[in-house]
Amino acid sequence: MYFPTGYRMMFDYLDSLYQRTKADELGVLLGSMSLLVDGEPADPAHGPDWEQAVRQAVDPSSQTFSPSGLAYGSMLLFLRNWAAIGSDGTVSDICDSLEGKRELDFWDECVRRVLQNEDTPFMKLTNGSPADVLKD
Repeated sequence: MYFPTGYRMMFDYLDSLYQRTKADELGVLLGSMSLLVDGEPADPAHGPDWEQAVRQAVDPSSQTFSPSGLAYGSMLLFLRNWAAIGSDGTVSDICDSLEGKRELDFWDECVRRVLQNEDTPFMKLTNGSPADVLKD
């Protein structure tokens, strides 16, 4: 997985949105983004799609590196690409919110959780409990 911390930030953000909205499209996306035991997404297309989004989000003129900023930009590109395939409007609305930077405090909270290893236990699919797979 390319830039796994950023992927975790995105997943935690989307999972938190799902917990608030219970939007079907978001649930389907999260299920396909969940990581298998080998660390790869359940939908094998998401790994290369995420890597492409990260590469597109990198600002070659910038001398500084903000993992949070890179994850945010990568998430927007990843979701825009996913929504273009066929969104019921939920993911497109999330993209609009991200572009308008309307929930930055919410994003910052998700970033904090990931950096403190307190992010959602539902990211990894396993036969055991969700908490078991987050042990690194």
